[in-house]
Amino acid sequence: MKIDIVKLMLITLFIFGLTFKSIYGQSQKYHSSKFDYSINIPNSFQKGQPKSLNNDLLFTDKAGASINMVVVPHDPQIKSPHELSIEIFYSIFRSIDPNVKIFDDQKIVINGKKVFKHVRSIKFIDTPDKLNQVCFTYFDGDMQFILTLACSTSDYQKYKALFDEVGKSVNFN
Repeated sequence: MKIDIVKLMLITLFIFGLTFKSIYGQSQKYHSSKFDYSINIPNSFQKGQPKSLNNDLLFTDKAGASINMVVVPHDPQIKSPHELSIEIFYSIFRSIDPNVKIFDDQKIVINGKKVFKHVRSIKFIDTPDKLNQVCFTYFDGDMQFILTLACSTSDYQKYKALFDEVGKSVNFN
């Protein structure tokens, strides 16, 4: 009986892995030309032109989902992303959308780095739909790396696992 349960679990994990790859395809490793990090980007996303000086990378897919990394100096009084809180992000994003919702905040460790992760549901003036943005904040040296993965709120469940995989793939060399 125990062996059957173990076999069933292994088969389920194998099928989930195949399903994940068949939905999202293979990924490519992107190495920043300015900063010392890499990230896995799904092949279904194409490289775009970042719109600001602080935006180090931008990738989008045909459905309008995006992956971007903003790099800025971090506040020297904040020693770790684990010191961040959703209150800080509410204070920033309520000026853009008074109805912004921030949820699923987590203090995690990815590849040996402390990371603050949260999801926000926000409406920007220049977008027709409300967006869900999955944000990972990493510190490396005196820089703050903010990875934002965004899609329409209606597509969030479709992208949720993919966005987590991309966020967990960031590696500082």
